[in-house]
Amino acid sequence: METAFAASLLMLAVAIWIEAHERRAVFADMKASARNRNLAKGAGWALALIALVLMAQPQGWERGIPIWLGAATAAGIVGLLIDARFPGRHVEYGVGAAALAGLVLMTAIAGAAL
Repeated sequence: METAFAASLLMLAVAIWIEAHERRAVFADMKASARNRNLAKGAGWALALIALVLMAQPQGWERGIPIWLGAATAAGIVGLLIDARFPGRHVEYGVGAAALAGLVLMTAIAGAAL
């Protein structure tokens, strides 16, 4: 469960990083303000570090870090391919990642309640 949640957090981080680039940004506030772009980059890094800790919990750091690197690479490749093929669709990618994270979290909570 932690690994799936962490992978969805990495997908969300990639979508935020893509939005944080001035040329790829969809939102006007992100294009106009360097401060907003820097905050978005920081939020992406925070999500990526949370995902690293979550992936290292069940497997240990020896396996968690390579799994995190692989998941981050896969999320980055998928995110960039989506943005290259469908410019501006990384927002939907991020919304889907957030929905997936919520779904995994709710499933984990429901499973723990049983």
